[in-house]
Amino acid sequence: MGTRVPEEWFKVPTYYKGDPAIFYGHMEDVPWPSYAKTLDFELEVAAITYKKGRDVSKDRAYELIIGYTIFNDFSVRELEAVELRLLLGPGKSKDFANGLGPWIVTRDELPDIKGLRVYAKVNGETWCDTKIEDMQWDFGGYDILRINE
Repeated sequence: MGTRVPEEWFKVPTYYKGDPAIFYGHMEDVPWPSYAKTLDFELEVAAITYKKGRDVSKDRAYELIIGYTIFNDFSVRELEAVELRLLLGPGKSKDFANGLGPWIVTRDELPDIKGLRVYAKVNGETWCDTKIEDMQWDFGGYDILRINE
């Protein structure tokens, strides 16, 4: 979007608040919001947990994961650009759709996800093709002390 990624992004994982009730499955059409000119997605891997956790240590984080799946969060980019300038993070720009699937792979089937390739296609055209190792953050969390480095 023509801006520099702040150095803090590399130190602390951020998040957004989307609608947790709006999910589309593999190969389902995602409706285009009436207020959108430009849609985009971010290809991600989701860790599925079986327990709630709060302030979970890095050592214990993987114990809570029962499996993995593909996750896509969709964005209205022109609205997100405005929201990010407000310094509160994305909101309305991401509250219309999420995508999951098509499968959940359990940790006993795949104890280590390193080495996996993930890709996303839009209307049959590959838009993203990458490796798990290219993720900025792993599922072990982050060390809060790194904020003060």
